[in-house]
Amino acid sequence: MGCKSNLEQLAFWRETRGEKGTLTIKYSGFHLAVGFGWLTDGVWIIFMSFWAGGENIFSFFIFILPFRPSFFVNLRKLIEKGMPKTFKRVGKNKNKKMKINKIFSFDAETNGLWGKAFSIAALVYENGIEIARFIGRCPIEGETNGWVAENVLPKMTDIAVTHGSYDEMVRAFAEFYLANKADATVIAHMGFIVEVKLLRDAHDLGFIGDWDAPYPLIDIAGNLQQAGEDPTSVDDYVQKHGLKVRDFGTTHNPLYDSEVAAVVFQHLQI
Repeated sequence: MGCKSNLEQLAFWRETRGEKGTLTIKYSGFHLAVGFGWLTDGVWIIFMSFWAGGENIFSFFIFILPFRPSFFVNLRKLIEKGMPKTFKRVGKNKNKKMKINKIFSFDAETNGLWGKAFSIAALVYENGIEIARFIGRCPIEGETNGWVAENVLPKMTDIAVTHGSYDEMVRAFAEFYLANKADATVIAHMGFIVEVKLLRDAHDLGFIGDWDAPYPLIDIAGNLQQAGEDPTSVDDYVQKHGLKVRDFGTTHNPLYDSEVAAVVFQHLQI
């Protein structure tokens, strides 16, 4: 309780805290004031004063130590720490992962990083089961890039030429894509520059419309980075987690690259 007179205490309160936090009720000669707030650092004060006919009938003050707003935050954390995980969060789970039922995974091999594709593959999965497949290859236009000749072509000896030109192959891929993209999450690994160029070419050639491109195109490099993994290597992730990839050869075979991207993406959803 305060040691000053009631009016002195109220004046002190108003002088130090102002009217903020004070509720005043006046009715037919009666005057009731109720307030709460900080008096000094770490000290709460609650007061009530009642007047009738201009005279103070009663007043009381309560000082509470040492509560701060952070006390209630820390109290909640302390309570949650001792609670079962099931009860710790009520409402939206920020880490909840969306269930993916249909995946369209594709990959292209190009004559140099910025060149045209000479092979395209795509695999479509529903609930983890392959339901459709595309594989296409066309002759390389112009001089073969030296790095491609050394590192890519040896991985593709089992993929025969299926189309006479780049345009024919892109048209066939676009038709496959349009027939299978509905309700699918479209993915690629490190899709810029190669797969993005393929989609742009398909549009520029008139094989897909303005609104037919994947929206969004999921680049699983971002998923890997978010998971704390090397975003540049799906093979390292597969090896680390012991995941099974069907026998489509190795990296730079577009069927293998499509499959391994889908396997990693699905595993990251678990």
